[in-house]
Amino acid sequence: MSWFQSGLIALALVTPAKHPAAAVTPATLQASPGDVIVDCGDFARVADGVYIGRSGAIFAVGTIRDDLGGDTFGPNALNIGGVDPARYLQQKCRM
Repeated sequence: MSWFQSGLIALALVTPAKHPAAAVTPATLQASPGDVIVDCGDFARVADGVYIGRSGAIFAVGTIRDDLGGDTFGPNALNIGGVDPARYLQQKCRM
């Protein structure tokens, strides 16, 4: 009988679930379209209008997000969800 039980356990492990668990999305990324989510502390100003993203720096607009960690950028260099990150940081974050 043990071979039968072992077979059932093996079959249960191999068979995919009928209702997979829903992915958990952090609340900070559940924004309505057009909402900008950014932590000003994740970016450092290098020069006038030029920024560098610290490790793990995320810039999100609605459901579109980009990891800018280690990236150096200025005005008109990037467009994330219709928003220029350098211009947004220049207007919203005092550094």
